[in-house]
Amino acid sequence: MLSVPVGNRFVQFTLGGYARLLFAILVLVVESAVRLVFMFVPQPVTSGLDFVRAHLIRQGVRLFRGYMDANEDPAMDMTTVQLIQHFGYTAEEHIVKTDDRFVLTLHRIPRRKNESHSVNGDRPAVFLMHGLMMCSEVWVATNDSLAFMLADHGFDVWLGNNRGNRYSHKNTKFKPSQNHFWDFSVDELALYDVPANLNYILDLTQQKTLSYVGFSQGTAQAFASFSLNPQLAARVNMFVALAPAGRAKGLKKGVIGSFVRLAPDSIFLMFGAKACMPSALFWRNLLARNSFTSLIDASCRLLFGWRMANFGSQDRKNMLFAHLFSYTSVKTIVHWFQMVAMNQFQMYDENQDLAKTPYRGTTPNPYPVHQIKCPMAIFYGGADGICDVQWLLDQMPKNTFIHRQDEYEHLDLIWAASASTCIFPKVIRIIKETVEREAEHELQRRKREEECAHEIELLERANDISVASANAGRHFQRRISAHLSSSTLLPCESQDSGIDPDL
Repeated sequence: MLSVPVGNRFVQFTLGGYARLLFAILVLVVESAVRLVFMFVPQPVTSGLDFVRAHLIRQGVRLFRGYMDANEDPAMDMTTVQLIQHFGYTAEEHIVKTDDRFVLTLHRIPRRKNESHSVNGDRPAVFLMHGLMMCSEVWVATNDSLAFMLADHGFDVWLGNNRGNRYSHKNTKFKPSQNHFWDFSVDELALYDVPANLNYILDLTQQKTLSYVGFSQGTAQAFASFSLNPQLAARVNMFVALAPAGRAKGLKKGVIGSFVRLAPDSIFLMFGAKACMPSALFWRNLLARNSFTSLIDASCRLLFGWRMANFGSQDRKNMLFAHLFSYTSVKTIVHWFQMVAMNQFQMYDENQDLAKTPYRGTTPNPYPVHQIKCPMAIFYGGADGICDVQWLLDQMPKNTFIHRQDEYEHLDLIWAASASTCIFPKVIRIIKETVEREAEHELQRRKREEECAHEIELLERANDISVASANAGRHFQRRISAHLSSSTLLPCESQDSGIDPDL
């Protein structure tokens, strides 16, 4: 066994594990070198390479952006607000500040397509939270997305953005260039981001409850938050979990998967302690769309074993992958790898002592998912091997709605071409039925309150009549008593009249 320094301790690797570690680091070094070279290559040069290939070789795909970019859909480079408006909806942007000084952005679709007016609180609110290394763009990348379908069914749709990503890249104390800015994991998302977002929406709309729809890590931070904060969970009328993440199975066996099994914090060695893989955006902007899509396909097949075959046409796939990536912290990735290594849905282990000893000095706290009380619905894919769904289902209450789509992989739950017919209508129906039941309960509650108020009013009237009657009775009694008192004086007056009583 060989020891490698990781953080403030040494990790023991087998010879094969050590070789895989060196190979992975070598790949990252080569990638960095190639990226550095292309950073200094002008775009006309890369465009010229594609022009020569197209006119001389006439085979293969375009490698770089620049040549024939005019043929691309401009929506591939749009922001969330621009995408929402591009598809004919009204977009709003709201700013939320967390208790630990992060500034988050909420995107809102307040009304149906091409509708001109709505009032705060007149539509049920639904909050959508993206997955790991994503942003709110994943919910609005195509015209058949869940966010747009919810808006067209009369919901007030809100899209969240986790700290560190493209739209929530600010802290009032720390800068993104500082390590402290990136010192967060799933714990902070659950303890700060989820409550801040939900409370802001509820306060602004003046609604008592809302519906929460999460994808992947967006479900994990909700499971964590609702299990620790029952007061917040009580204000969620329905929690819909798409591709739910709790206890994770990890990556496909191979080079990167070795780090999960050996030492999760070795990821700090590969990626540092700030943002995870910021170079992904460089390649997104350098490579032609088909080339970038092929790169993502190959990476997901290597890491997770996904086929990525349910997204529809190549153009649709290019559009989706153009909006796939955003920033998160390396610590968040390490947190997930810790959960894989410990086979537990738990808080971040600051001690990072993963040794298989009979008695550990510290034990990370598991999230008590089984204590969540809000209604839940679970949607998962039969071909999704990244999360331990069965463990999660065992934690759910018996009345939880569960739907399995056999052919779906992880991303298919929000992006499959058939999701708009297989998944989204069921999600909307569940939320709609929940809102209708809640409205009916509220109506019955108000009716009972009105009936109680009416009964109280009748009792008060009856009491007033009784009091009035009692007062009248006492007044009459006083008059009779006074009259009787005056009547008893008459004999005395006759005795004093001067007539001899013996006569």
